[in-house]
Amino acid sequence: MAEAEIDKISELPDDVLLDILGRLVVTAGDVHAVARTSILSRRWRSLPWPQITGVSLDVSKFFIPSDEWQRVRQRRRRRRRAWEQDQRHATAAFTDALARFLEAPASKRVIEKLSLKFFLRRRDDLRRIGELVGGAAAGGVVKSVELEIVVTEMKSVAPELEEQTKLGNGERFGHFLHDCPGAFRSITKLTLKDMWFHDAAELNSNLLRGCNNLQFLTLSSCGIFYPKTLPNADEPSRPPALTIDAPELRLEFLRCDLCDIGGVELVQAPALSGFSYYAKVIEDSAPISFGCTPSLKCLSLGHCQGEDTFVKLK
Repeated sequence: MAEAEIDKISELPDDVLLDILGRLVVTAGDVHAVARTSILSRRWRSLPWPQITGVSLDVSKFFIPSDEWQRVRQRRRRRRRAWEQDQRHATAAFTDALARFLEAPASKRVIEKLSLKFFLRRRDDLRRIGELVGGAAAGGVVKSVELEIVVTEMKSVAPELEEQTKLGNGERFGHFLHDCPGAFRSITKLTLKDMWFHDAAELNSNLLRGCNNLQFLTLSSCGIFYPKTLPNADEPSRPPALTIDAPELRLEFLRCDLCDIGGVELVQAPALSGFSYYAKVIEDSAPISFGCTPSLKCLSLGHCQGEDTFVKLK
């Protein structure tokens, strides 16, 4: 039977085949899989596969539960060790795939959007990811970066350790930001969850001003550390507000979901066009104050009525 009668997929247009190759990179996590696919026929070999401009790598695609995990999944302590080991393996495979893709071939490729989802783990692991992204951005290989950082599943953390765990997540993220400033300068979208920071200024000065191309920021169950009670105080203290004071920032959309903050102060956010704020409770005082926000068009407010149930305020 002739090749034309068998290989129907090669009759598709170039843009469709390039989309298939791009999805193969995401699924296989290996740019070499694209090269192997390209030798299946002359039609595939002639495709300009380095022109794939959108790449999305999710660490969960590299997660393969070990035999030990399967054997001990009913035993909590050993189960945790197996889970941490699997996280290490997945992170290593994810980072290797990212390195291979950014390195081949760098001379002709320009990635319009690089979307990454990975674990907030050891400092060395994060530094390598940051150096790869920062180097690619500095060399013009990557134009924009989207990061979603995965932390410890809070449902598995004892209530008395929740605050300490979130502070630890915030410290690891702070080290990541400090170690890899080049990576954060290219970030356009950032999603953070279950992180507490020691200082309110740490968010504004370090994060926002370190990400001068940031356009979309989502904070979920994040917060700023504060003493729950103050000496000689009749009432419990309130957490400090999140202050957005960055006149040069390109931030267009901000989302705060169930964060431990005393509201949001939008001092200067000239490019902000959308803002979503969902709180555990709405205090008597105004949760949001507006300064210089001339571009704001969409505002969504709400509070948590019960578990996973929100009431939208008008």
